[in-house]
Amino acid sequence: MLLRPGTTCDQAIKLLERLTNQGLNDVQNAVPHVTSPGLTQGGWNNLAKAQRTYDEWTLEAGTELLEVFADRSVAGRLRGDRYDAIMHRQFNADRHANLMHTELQELRTYFTELANKLRRIQDRFSRHHVRTVVLDTNDLLHYMRFDKIP
Repeated sequence: MLLRPGTTCDQAIKLLERLTNQGLNDVQNAVPHVTSPGLTQGGWNNLAKAQRTYDEWTLEAGTELLEVFADRSVAGRLRGDRYDAIMHRQFNADRHANLMHTELQELRTYFTELANKLRRIQDRFSRHHVRTVVLDTNDLLHYMRFDKIP
């Protein structure tokens, strides 16, 4: 999980928390919880609306994740195989709603674990109070002493 240059761990953590606490909650609240095989037209309309909400959210969240993470797999997680199944396969209403709930819960877990990993990295380097020198080719070609590198 590589961040884009100029992006801090705090910014990435805030984005992940916002996606989890706001976006995912809104989408999950739109998905019907209890469906039956004889779903009424209104129930099917609610499921279709939840599907559109999910599609729009994955597009917006993916765009925001690509602005923060250089690692494209983070944003790619949003529109994987399960997304394809939710958007393009025909299931009965129970299966469709359960699949959406499962996917949203797994996304919540994924984003939470990613934020926790960033916190651990941040904590590990917060006690780093020494000077770090990164050598580049110019330093090596000109035989600069390490204590003279600006």
